[in-house]
Amino acid sequence: MNTAAIYRQYQTYVRSDKSGWALDGCSDSALMAQAKQPGLHLEMCINRFDSGITLSRMRGGGTGAFPTEIHNFSHNCALFVMVSGQNRLQMGGREYRPSAGEIWLVRGELADVSETLLPDNGGMRALHLDFSLEKLRRWHDEGLLDERLFSPQTIGRFALQRLAQNAAALTAAACPLLQRPFESDGFRPARRRSRRAGTLRPIIALHLPPSRQRLPPPAHR
Repeated sequence: MNTAAIYRQYQTYVRSDKSGWALDGCSDSALMAQAKQPGLHLEMCINRFDSGITLSRMRGGGTGAFPTEIHNFSHNCALFVMVSGQNRLQMGGREYRPSAGEIWLVRGELADVSETLLPDNGGMRALHLDFSLEKLRRWHDEGLLDERLFSPQTIGRFALQRLAQNAAALTAAACPLLQRPFESDGFRPARRRSRRAGTLRPIIALHLPPSRQRLPPPAHR
């Protein structure tokens, strides 16, 4: 999939009755939404960049849990970074528990997922980096990706697993992106949006540097 197809999935998800989100604004490359649930003040922003990256950011706080449902959402290969809060996912009879300071790999189709977001004392802050198939293939050809994370053989193969715990360097790199006013990144001309993609470089460089260093293989659970 390219970034346009990934972005359309986010649009469909947010607009669904079971997402729990209220759409605030949407363009061909940016989407903003607020949680409907009283007592929670969560906001989400999705940005699609011409560089082959789609960035999803979520932040906020409040009391209680935020339930949401995801249906038929596919990822080529994505990184999910939890800075604060917790996430509980039920899928296929299994439970997954991403927590603050962790990085997770998401690949393949999420067919029917029940998800519960749980802010902690630091609130809820998380981001999700989706990559186009073209970008992943290029990185793979350049030897920048571990074969167990992405290769021609893993395309479409499901994976939802923790890559790292206590990933202080990566969560620190995520903080400036989560602190930016979402509306400032939401509805810019295309030329200025492409510049904004450059702010992702510190966070991507920690896993996908422009050298021969490889993304580490998944940790054993």
